[in-house]
Amino acid sequence: MATYILDEITDIGKNEIAVKEGSTKPKLTLKFELNRSHLLSIEKAEIKIDELVRTEVPKNKNFKSNSTEKSEGSLEASAEGKETEKTQDEKVGEEAVVEEPVFEEKVVPHVYPLVAN
Repeated sequence: MATYILDEITDIGKNEIAVKEGSTKPKLTLKFELNRSHLLSIEKAEIKIDELVRTEVPKNKNFKSNSTEKSEGSLEASAEGKETEKTQDEKVGEEAVVEEPVFEEKVVPHVYPLVAN
């Protein structure tokens, strides 16, 4: 019978990524090998943790999509021969609208290889 000691499991389980809110629980993967003498040995051991990361989308992306929508609307209005009937105060109010930041969520996988003793 063989005994394997993987001391690093505790350290990885307590590190910043594993404890962070939005991260999955550490998942231990063991890959065994059976040799010709019918003895098992660990071929590979690793811990996987998936971290959920929120990043702010740059405003340039939103600006481009909004500007194309506005230009399409102005093209339609000019094609019909109608002009928009907005007062100067309404136009200033539209420009002063503060857009809320848009966040994008990504899952970042972290893999920690272990050495079996």
